[in-house]
Amino acid sequence: MTFEKANCSFLKVYLIIIMSCVALQCNADANQTSTLVIDASDGFRRPIPKSLFGIFFEEINHAGAGGLWAELVNNRGFEAGGTQVPSNIDPWTIFGPESSVLVQTELNSCFERNKVALRIDVLCDNCPPHGVGISNPGFWGMNIVKGKAYKVVFFARSIGPLNMIVSFRKAQNGAILASSNIKGSATEVSEWKMFQTTLVAGQTLRNAFRWKDSVGPWEQRPGHFGDVWNYWTDDGLGFFEGLQLAEDIGAMPVWVFNSGISHTDEINTRVIAPFVQEALDGIEFAIGAPTSRWGSLRASMGHPQPFDLKYVGVGNEDCGKLNYHGNYLAFYNAIRHAYPAIQIISNCDASAIPLNHPADLYDYHTYPFDVQQMFSNAHVFDKTPRNGPKAFVSEYALIGDRQARNGTLFGAVSEAGFLIGLETNSDHVVMACYAPLFVNANDRKYVFISPLKFHLPFLKWSPDAIVFNSNLAYGTPSYWVQYMFRESNGAIFLKSQLHTTNHHSLAASAILWQNPQNNKSYLKIKITPQQSQLQNPGNEMNVIIPPISFTVFDILR
Repeated sequence: MTFEKANCSFLKVYLIIIMSCVALQCNADANQTSTLVIDASDGFRRPIPKSLFGIFFEEINHAGAGGLWAELVNNRGFEAGGTQVPSNIDPWTIFGPESSVLVQTELNSCFERNKVALRIDVLCDNCPPHGVGISNPGFWGMNIVKGKAYKVVFFARSIGPLNMIVSFRKAQNGAILASSNIKGSATEVSEWKMFQTTLVAGQTLRNAFRWKDSVGPWEQRPGHFGDVWNYWTDDGLGFFEGLQLAEDIGAMPVWVFNSGISHTDEINTRVIAPFVQEALDGIEFAIGAPTSRWGSLRASMGHPQPFDLKYVGVGNEDCGKLNYHGNYLAFYNAIRHAYPAIQIISNCDASAIPLNHPADLYDYHTYPFDVQQMFSNAHVFDKTPRNGPKAFVSEYALIGDRQARNGTLFGAVSEAGFLIGLETNSDHVVMACYAPLFVNANDRKYVFISPLKFHLPFLKWSPDAIVFNSNLAYGTPSYWVQYMFRESNGAIFLKSQLHTTNHHSLAASAILWQNPQNNKSYLKIKITPQQSQLQNPGNEMNVIIPPISFTVFDILR
């Protein structure tokens, strides 16, 4: 296919769209014809921010604990009940006859920040052949792969010689998959001692997230209870690991910290100073010199160079709370003074009404229940003034009814329409993330929620982009919409006009992007509401778009 290009670098592509049946108004709008005119001349090109489409991570749906975090043991430190004793040791259970072993928690471990330890008293002189002790099922099972090595680390002390076995056993019949015998003399184990071994399957051998509690050696982290989503996390995937994850996948981290506000409690601005200092310390940990107090801790964990932290968010969905405005200003002023290059994100929506406080960006969330509403959100930023802070759409998804909450093609198409709107307004919207990204299939509950009850304490959130269990994962239709927009980051947005009477169920955009594999430039046209071969491509093309679809054309220029 060839294009004729005038001397003034002017290029127009006429795309005639014949709709056999529009997704949202099938009967009324059948066989409707619409025209998309794309102006690719130099004067109408605008770079799309490289940061426009990103990914969202929150400790929700066991995305971290039992998900990305590689720890297989659930409640590994017996601390799920906090620092009080007796502590909650679920899901640990007694192995063997309960009359043969006594377990209880005590506050005498060797770790200052995590004092809970489990005491095991063996009561039998002639114990059963398979032994007695405790067992842990992991997070709905452990996917133990034959030939793969698993490192086991634990701390123990004993009033006499230690002789114990660490093993993997099949849940169905107790068959041993791998085991290791651990021994220690009475002298060696009179005080706390670290033991570690490797098991190879197939060979028999209160509740706010505090970043300072999530760094340092894993075994010393006390963990915390996420009371919004109602499960315990050991914080093995902590602040350091989150920054490292972003670096490893080539992403730019955005750290959202506690503004002193939860769903039920608030810290008055008069006493918010400790929270502000914790945020400043966290920034120092991320980007401070390796000789600074918190930067040296980062360096000791193996990362002497600063992380690429450029954005921080003050709280999450806190705007409108009694103390948010005052708390926000306290954080803003302190961070701006200490770290002037850090971009600060406000919780308050400025898409329609200007902010009453300074900010570099504002956070925008949308979770429509209705497909049409999601589609219409493509125009949310059309009239937003461009002289204020930029927009960060950090959470969006169609949640809809019970069927939509499984993740449907219909819902994903409406999300594609919304993303086309973000591309169109990418001079104002600089970052966007679908949320949530992950859900453990065993933690997925289809609970319908009303718009007034978003944060029920026992609610599990769906739909999600990626569903996984201990050995499988798949992307929902919403994931594949994100995949189709992957070339938009850093591309050139082209001015286009869609001539149609059906703006409520049809959206389109055009970009120029460069394929890094062959360095060729492509004109990408997105139409929503299948990537397919064009039979007779040219400057003017007639195509039929199927209903409930998101269509992408890549045309080599």
